[in-house]
Amino acid sequence: MILAKVLVKPGMVIPNNLLFISTSYHQTLAGAELIEIPVVEAYDLISDSPFKGNIDTKQLEVVIRKYGKEKIPYVLIETAVNASGGHPVSMENIKNAYNITKEHNIPLILDACRLLDNACLIRQREQGYSHKSLKEIVMEFCSYTDGCVMSASKNYYIDTGGFIATNIEQLFNQFMDVVMVYGDGLSVRAKGKLNTAIKYPFKNERIINDRVNITSYLWKKLEEAGVPVVRPAAACAVFIDTYQLSEYIAPDQFPEKSFLVHLYLKSGILGSENLITTGQGRKGIRMVRFALPLRSYKIRHMNYVAKHIIQAWKERKQIKGLKKTYAAPCQSGQFMAQYQIIE
Repeated sequence: MILAKVLVKPGMVIPNNLLFISTSYHQTLAGAELIEIPVVEAYDLISDSPFKGNIDTKQLEVVIRKYGKEKIPYVLIETAVNASGGHPVSMENIKNAYNITKEHNIPLILDACRLLDNACLIRQREQGYSHKSLKEIVMEFCSYTDGCVMSASKNYYIDTGGFIATNIEQLFNQFMDVVMVYGDGLSVRAKGKLNTAIKYPFKNERIINDRVNITSYLWKKLEEAGVPVVRPAAACAVFIDTYQLSEYIAPDQFPEKSFLVHLYLKSGILGSENLITTGQGRKGIRMVRFALPLRSYKIRHMNYVAKHIIQAWKERKQIKGLKKTYAAPCQSGQFMAQYQIIE
């Protein structure tokens, strides 16, 4: 990540509201320590708090006083926080966090991968935004930041690409120095496609709204059937609290992966283990995620998915565990590991 390459030095700390695993790696590989300071509700999977993606602004002030701005290259805030179950950051929270960082002359950087999902949930849940367009909400939200990083393949019709942006000229010039050395990874044609793709959802908000609605539909079907879904519903995926699986599958037999393998073999439905942060791990939090891409599924598909997830959950006592047969000896080895069903 250009951001970490430019600003992070060994021994620095980065306050954050829970980061996606690949985003975390960029920071730690550059030598930084991540300091997780989400609101306490982020760790409560059954809480209906509407903005569990918020950063704890009181703790943010504590961290800044403890380390000083010289040790903090930036504060990094993720939108629609995957680690906590896809939960949004409120407009009030990003504004308060920005005021704190501005006072101490520390950049506030946004991981904007799920910014459109976050904007949809602000429109649904935060007072004063129900009548506003996604563009208006996004523009205001970004006005309370100093820059952002964006992987565009999640919320836009594009297979690859993204960008880094800042309104600080000095930072922009530093980023460009890195681009001059390493390149930007995109051809001219790919840049044109990216430009078109980013504009499209703002002209056709229905594609984002439809996914929010179909995600909510699946969430309700599972919730009504007694599956322990993470609350409240997210905008782009349904998360299940899998703590109960450890009652029937030993921790060293990978309960979440075992459940997903069982489901896939029975139905062809592919889910993923939701990779957790260090703080979540200490609290025993475990989840699986069923992500929904844009304009790919209809209600009939969700009925099929719900039927088989519900059935797999009912069968959890009979699910066979897994044993790991191979893992590469590197930090990312878990992503390439191989497993075998224990008969």
